[in-house]
Amino acid sequence: MYPELLSRCLASAVNRLHANLYQLMTPAAEPVWRWLTSLSGTESPVDYFQHPLAFPILLLPWWLEETNQPPDPAWQTDLIYSTINGYYYIRLLDNAMDNPAAIETKLLPAAAFFYAEFEGEYRCRFAADHPFWMTFRQIWLHTAVVTIEDASLTAPTAAQFEQTAAQKIGAVKIPLAATAHRYGLTNRLAAWNRLVEQLGGWHQLLNDLLGWHTDRRRQTATWFLAEAERQRRADESITAWIARQGLEWAIRQLTERLDELACIAAELNSPGLQQYLAVRRTRLNDQLPALRAGLRELVKLETALAPKEKP
Repeated sequence: MYPELLSRCLASAVNRLHANLYQLMTPAAEPVWRWLTSLSGTESPVDYFQHPLAFPILLLPWWLEETNQPPDPAWQTDLIYSTINGYYYIRLLDNAMDNPAAIETKLLPAAAFFYAEFEGEYRCRFAADHPFWMTFRQIWLHTAVVTIEDASLTAPTAAQFEQTAAQKIGAVKIPLAATAHRYGLTNRLAAWNRLVEQLGGWHQLLNDLLGWHTDRRRQTATWFLAEAERQRRADESITAWIARQGLEWAIRQLTERLDELACIAAELNSPGLQQYLAVRRTRLNDQLPALRAGLRELVKLETALAPKEKP
């Protein structure tokens, strides 16, 4: 799903991040870099951002530029550099919020580096009075607001999910806005922003479905788990509800959202986006047998471990 040229741009941006981190943040650079690589599970963050299940934060501006002209490698490399720094800034804060005892809490001061590098790329390209900055401010602050609101919810409804969790990825609208302003495509931004919101909701719901067991153990409030509590029978466990109807309920939600996204992709005239959505649909369908089988085993285990009633 990632063109070879984009992969080269990403590799260049990661190398630049490594060099700047060690130049500007010595001696704190080493633990920060270890944290970055721990997220990807490999020695290179390149793999992390190109993971097939990751939200396509680098592909969205690429697809937008493709609708106007072949992507400019120099522009895309600088844009990717900014975006990955912005991502690490948000991820550092999110992880610390989720678990105050985590390593991210000790690394929080490194957020200053990530934000400076994230915003700095735009400072070089847009004058202080450029309309881009009003858009930047609106998107950045809205993302912060919905993240705070989402963290305060205990039993999210469908409406609250759309207003908060589905929009936490909204900062990706910033590189889209930068690309639109650079190429005079601001008349297309509303449609691309609608795509981000719809795709953000789809991606978040899929994550909540696949990670429901971990979320339940950590007592993380999600729309999926809230629906499990609302819809399950009085004598039914959450696991049993998911196995009986919850999985199929979530798959219907995801499939309907993919249908909506396919319509938006057709309107945007983006072959890359259309191909991406087709791949995600295929992979979702491929996951279903394993998900169903795993749930059946969980129900059996739960039943076997349940306290036996005395005769």
